[in-house]
Amino acid sequence: MNYQYADWKAVKEELNEDEFFDIVAFPTSHFLLQEPGRNDEIMNLLQYVRPGGGFIPNYRVAAKAEVNGANEEGLYTFLKGACPGPTERLGETSTFYWTPIRQYDITWNFEKFLIDHEGKPVRRYNPVTSPLNVKDDIVELIEIAKAAKAAKAKNETKSNILKTMVDGHNKPKA
Repeated sequence: MNYQYADWKAVKEELNEDEFFDIVAFPTSHFLLQEPGRNDEIMNLLQYVRPGGGFIPNYRVAAKAEVNGANEEGLYTFLKGACPGPTERLGETSTFYWTPIRQYDITWNFEKFLIDHEGKPVRRYNPVTSPLNVKDDIVELIEIAKAAKAAKAKNETKSNILKTMVDGHNKPKA
């Protein structure tokens, strides 16, 4: 089994942070046409073909997307614009199934983007980077998201107290 599939599953299980962390996989056929199936076939392909062995992801798998070229999804235009490519070498262009080829294109399956709790892309990882090597960066962003949530809750509490005091002060006297 390709370690990327299993490692993402392990990271998701280990962190157990559904409120602050999620994984979304976006299949594409841009790289050697390795995702030939229709959207309704993808889960069966994962379970029985690649990686196979009964694999069922514990993360979301989106519909197939064009990640490069003239018809790339807007999400990828945004992500690639925010995070430069993790490598200078794009690869052998005969294995690419899109046009035009651009400097910051995604180079292969399993390229990763880390996005913070506000939807801001933070970092982009090479396709061969193990999800286990991304985990520390994920944990750091989870801690930032938790702190932001706590600060927001504290500010809302202060605001509610102030509002109650002001509202009580403005009530007509009996």
